[in-house]
Amino acid sequence: MSLVHRREAASVEAALRALHSPAAPPLPDVPVLSGMLTSREDLAELLREALSPTLAPIMAELISSREETAALRRELAQEVDAAAAARVEVELMRGQLARLEVTAHAALSPTPTNDQPTGLRGLLIRLLAGRA
Repeated sequence: MSLVHRREAASVEAALRALHSPAAPPLPDVPVLSGMLTSREDLAELLREALSPTLAPIMAELISSREETAALRRELAQEVDAAAAARVEVELMRGQLARLEVTAHAALSPTPTNDQPTGLRGLLIRLLAGRA
């Protein structure tokens, strides 16, 4: 490992320890790390640079996943709206069917009383026809 890479690795390790170790003492505004003067923001930037090759594909996948989730939510909202519209249409059709049924019953000519069956059979027919 070259001297430059060892120094960078030591800097990254020290930066990670400084940022994530709860037992680490608070950093002064300008600490010395691996022979360099750095601030907390510099440490964060150093970590971002060191981890960016690893994080780039993960971030791209996360962004893609978020976009796909948003598209699926939009599609689901459209489906919910379509289902609500279909329910309203079904209710309208039920109302129209009920009115048509009433109109059809009213349009049918009643059978004369003397031609109607009598007894239990006649009672059932009248009950089913709604003229009991």
